[in-house]
Amino acid sequence: MTDHEPTQFWERLDVTSWPVLDQEQTGSHETTWLIDARDGTTRWLHKNTTLHAGREQGEDWAEIVATQVGLHLGVPVAITRLCLREGRRGSLSRDVRALQFDLFSGHLVLEDCREVTDYIPHLEGEPAHDPQRPGVKRPGHSLENIRRALGGSGAPPGFAGPSEMDAFDIFAGYLLFDALVANQDRHEQNWAVLRPQLMSVAPRLCPSYDHSSSLGFAETAEKTAMRLSDPQSLHAWARKGAAGRFEHDRRPRKLSALAADALTLASGIARDHWLHRIDEIDLTPIIDPLLRDGIPEMSEQTTRFVITLLELNMERIRHELGQHR
Repeated sequence: MTDHEPTQFWERLDVTSWPVLDQEQTGSHETTWLIDARDGTTRWLHKNTTLHAGREQGEDWAEIVATQVGLHLGVPVAITRLCLREGRRGSLSRDVRALQFDLFSGHLVLEDCREVTDYIPHLEGEPAHDPQRPGVKRPGHSLENIRRALGGSGAPPGFAGPSEMDAFDIFAGYLLFDALVANQDRHEQNWAVLRPQLMSVAPRLCPSYDHSSSLGFAETAEKTAMRLSDPQSLHAWARKGAAGRFEHDRRPRKLSALAADALTLASGIARDHWLHRIDEIDLTPIIDPLLRDGIPEMSEQTTRFVITLLELNMERIRHELGQHR
């Protein structure tokens, strides 16, 4: 699909006929690289929804709605689309690699940084263990280490914010975005750096990608109905959003608190930029199509749940950041 093609985010494409380029395993999901049949060149990563106990989960709509939230927040994100492939629901994520750049996942970036000495490589399904700190989970995947590892890297391609902002300044925005959409899956393979093939060019932070584990995508209809009928229960559920993929001892930080910590480590320009973005963001262009049944696979109940969750998270984030102004 080309950038000039007028496609609404809620439209679902049939990609059954698109050629397969490659398959890979990302975390617990098998994904497939497809070539857009209409231009013959654009690469899209395809992922099916998950069937759990006979019920189809909502990774597809969660990916697409989260992408739209990121775009409205001003976060560089992979472009995504809803799709069907051989009759199965799924989503597409356009390749984020820039021309003449190679993509290096966060675990490689941390391993390669000489200033990071306490990172223990962690791949999904293979827990890391630091013998010097046996009680610490995700050892070394910390904000301080990520800031060190991103030193010298610039903004992702297409970032429209202040030119003075560096890679970590924008990574802090990714964490703000995570808190807004309740994405608890920002592990080391869910962020990356684009390294140039020509040494004369500086590396750049990769746009954010893989947001399918967001917005309560796996909640059952029964639990969604219960929480919508009991505001206290919904508030309690929203408060559980935790950054368990980052280094922690005992309990992980809440997503909103981690975002606030990241903004504290970021530059003053970055703090001002993201505070302004979160104050001014308008989600009406996303909410209105959803309320008009723009994504039929989202029931009225699911739609109300997602909208209420976004509103709650916005309120909590603004409160958290207000304490750091």
